[in-house]
Amino acid sequence: MRNQARLVVARVRMRTAEAHGAIDVLRNRLSQLTGVAAEKIDTVSDSIPAFAEVRQEDDLASKANKSQPHRVGRPKPRAGRKTSGPAENTVAVAFD
Repeated sequence: MRNQARLVVARVRMRTAEAHGAIDVLRNRLSQLTGVAAEKIDTVSDSIPAFAEVRQEDDLASKANKSQPHRVGRPKPRAGRKTSGPAENTVAVAFD
């Protein structure tokens, strides 16, 4: 059990490092697109939308299955295929 806990901690640290790397890459890309120095680009935390409250009694899985039964078990997009998320997933960025 102790080894399993260490493995979980190592995975969390790895994912955190990957996330920080992705942030740096995106910040640099935004810098290239806008001409603003990457060091001056910062995320405005208050602009990030809160997660919707989910209650266990809502039984969202059943509702999703009833409303879109054809999507259950749908395969993931293949590599190279472009997918786009909803436009509401935007985050404000502050420039110094």
